[in-house]
Amino acid sequence: MQSTLPEGMVTLLFTDMEGSTAIASDLGEEAAQVVRRRHFALVREQVERYRGREVKTMGDGFMVAFTSTRRAVQCAVEI
Repeated sequence: MQSTLPEGMVTLLFTDMEGSTAIASDLGEEAAQVVRRRHFALVREQVERYRGREVKTMGDGFMVAFTSTRRAVQCAVEI
């Protein structure tokens, strides 16, 4: 999903799945894809819950914009 930033002041949240290369090496690519899909679903669930806007994905990471710093931090804690 790609979108534009909301207008006005925003807080950006960046995520990265730590150890994803090792996971792929240990589990194999097929199982690693399952882990990545689950990770993406969990992140997107929290982004929606806290009314963030997914700006873009980068590998296994996200760039998300929030119009509220409080909601951005709450989302990060949940993730």
